[in-house]
Amino acid sequence: MKRLATWLGALAAIGILLSGVAWILTLSWKEGHQVPEGSSLGSEASGTRALFLLLEESGFNPRRLTAPAPKTKGILLTVEPQSGDESADRHLLDWVQEGGTLVLAGLPPPPKEEDGIPTKTLGDILGLARVQASVPADPCDLETSSWTGFRGARAEQHWRRLPRGGKALLGTPQAPVLLSFPLGQGKILALAEPSWLENGHLQEADRLRMALHLLVSPGLPVWFDEHRHGMKEERGLAWILERYGLLPAAVSIVLFLGLLVWRTSAPERTRPLDEAVRPPVRDALVETRASLYARSLSSKELLDLLEKNGRASLAEALGDHDCPPWPELVRRMGVRKPNLLRRLEEAVGQADWFRMRPPKDPEALVPLAQRLSSLEKETR
Repeated sequence: MKRLATWLGALAAIGILLSGVAWILTLSWKEGHQVPEGSSLGSEASGTRALFLLLEESGFNPRRLTAPAPKTKGILLTVEPQSGDESADRHLLDWVQEGGTLVLAGLPPPPKEEDGIPTKTLGDILGLARVQASVPADPCDLETSSWTGFRGARAEQHWRRLPRGGKALLGTPQAPVLLSFPLGQGKILALAEPSWLENGHLQEADRLRMALHLLVSPGLPVWFDEHRHGMKEERGLAWILERYGLLPAAVSIVLFLGLLVWRTSAPERTRPLDEAVRPPVRDALVETRASLYARSLSSKELLDLLEKNGRASLAEALGDHDCPPWPELVRRMGVRKPNLLRRLEEAVGQADWFRMRPPKDPEALVPLAQRLSSLEKETR
C-alpha cells in the first residue's frame, strides 16, 4: 500500500506539472497566433494587447472576460466582437442597464440565418449601423476638447445616425464617429473606428488619450471582452479554484502530500543474496586442469569434454545422478535455482558459439570451464 501511495503521489505531481506546462504553452500560442481581430491576446496590428498591457503596467489591473457579461459594475471594452449569440448580447445589455458601461468599438459581422430564423446582432439590438465614408473626427464640444486633441483628423467610418438620447463626442451629429447614449442606469460609448484602439494605430494622434479617458474611471474595474472572440469559461474544479484564487494553494498542497508520502514510505527491500552480483570464482585447480587438457586435446575434443563434465557436475549439484542434455538441464535449473538460470543460459550459449566456430587455440575455452565450475559451486 505504501508503494502504491508513493506512485500515486508522484503521478499526481507529474500530472499537475505537465498540465501547468501545457496551459502555459497553449496560452502563449494563443497570444502570439490564431487570435481574432480586436482580441487583447493579439500581438499583431489588429489586436489590443498593447492597450491591455499599458493599463496593466499603469496599475489599473484590467481583466479578460470569458463570460457573456461581468458580474459586477465596471467598464467593458469590446473591440470588433465576433460572436452572434443574441441571448449573450441581451445578457450584456441587461448588465449595462443595471449600471455598467459598455465601450463598443466596431460591430460584429452579420450572422448567418439558422433554420430560416434571422439572428440579431448587438448593433441590431442597439439600432447602430456604420457607414463607410471619410468624415472629420474633430471634437463636437468644448467638454470633449478637454480630453482629446483631435484637430483635422478624419475617420474612414461613422455611425449612420444618433440613437435617441445620444450625444456625438467626435464627428458631427449627422456623421458621429464616437457617440454616447444612456441605457437604463448605465451607458454605452460607441466608436465607429475600432482600429484606433488596436496595436497598429493606438499611438497615432490623441487616440491613446481618448482610450484612457473612455476606460479609466476611479474605483471601477476594466474588462476586455474575450467571450465574443471565442474564449469561453470551462467550469470545473480548476475553474472554481482559479476563480477564487485557490489554484496555487491547491497545487502546493498536492505537491506537499506527494513529497510527504514519498518521505514516509518504507525503503525498498534489499536484494537477496542469490540476486546480488557475485565476484568471479577463482579456481586454480580448474584452470590447471583446463590448461593441461588444452595442451593434449584439440579444441573440439576439449569442448566435448568440458560440456560432458559440466552437465554431470551441475546435475549432481541439483541432486540428479544422470547426465541430461543442456535443454533438460536448463529446465531443471529454472525450477530449482531460477536465480542462476540466466547465467546457465549464457554458458550454454557460449558453448554453442564455440561449437559452431571452434577456436584455433584450445586455451580460449578456459573461461568456459571457469564459468561452468562457478555455476556448479553456487548450485550446491
